[in-house]
This record gives sequence, C-alpha cells and structure tokens, in this order.
Amino acid sequence: QITSIYVGDPIKEIFFLSKGSCSFVIPSCHWHKFVNIEKGDFFGVLDIVGSVIKHKLKMTKWIDSKSHLRRIFTVIANEECESLYLSLESLYKMD
Repeated sequence: QITSIYVGDPIKEIFFLSKGSCSFVIPSCHWHKFVNIEKGDFFGVLDIVGSVIKHKLKMTKWIDSKSHLRRIFTVIANEECESLYLSLESLYKMD
C-alpha cells in the first residue's frame, strides 16, 4: 500500500500502481499536484536516472552505487492505493 514517497528517501524499488491513483507533488508549493498516476502506470525510474545524474555515476554501473540513490520526486496517494514493486536488484538483472 502506498501513502507517500518523499524526495530524499532511499530508492529500493520502482512501483506499478495496481489500484487507486497517486500524484507527483511539489511540497514547497502547497503540495501542488503536477502529474497524476493512475492504475497501470509505473513510477520510480526517473528517480534512479535523476539520482545517477546528480551523483555523476555511470549509467551502466548504477547498481554498484545504490546506497547513493535517493528519490528526486515526492508522490502521494489520492485515495487508497495498492502497488506491485520491482526491487533495484531485479530491475538491474533485466538488462
């Protein structure tokens, strides 16, 4: 169940929304919602890419530096949500 994911949280997985809806929000702008996430959508990949760029890591070796990966977006649930997730390790093995 998803309630919220915050900027700066460690990245351990990406999510696939199976029930409900969420939104990307801007906490510093009164939690303004700027992108809606609906059933069937996924999120978390941009957090990985953004964190890799921020820390100047090699895109092909990001898994070796997973302790440096932090969320760059905040996501909040708009209603009761359920999700499936894929761990970073499993995502890396998909290459």
